[in-house]
Amino acid sequence: MGLMEMSIVVMNNNLRNEIRNKAVETLSNHVNNLTTNSYDNITTGTITDIEKIRNFDEQFTISDNVTTDSSGSKNIQSTINWTYRGINYSYTIDTVVNKYE
Repeated sequence: MGLMEMSIVVMNNNLRNEIRNKAVETLSNHVNNLTTNSYDNITTGTITDIEKIRNFDEQFTISDNVTTDSSGSKNIQSTINWTYRGINYSYTIDTVVNKYE
């Protein structure tokens, strides 16, 4: 009986880690696409992304908070949020995009 319980714990931990890895990958791709976009098109906003993980859909919410400093650089804080087994998780990437003239 104990071995079965341990197997369930291991499976849940593996799935949680797989979802986390997918979230980090998804946010990294999002930030890469965002920063290669036109400077003027980089704005604050929120999107929902659904990714397939082990034959089920996992919903991620990505929020971008964009501020412009005195030099004209855009400071971008991108955060991805998801829920697994009733617990909320998030991961954040901060980056800066300069306006080239």
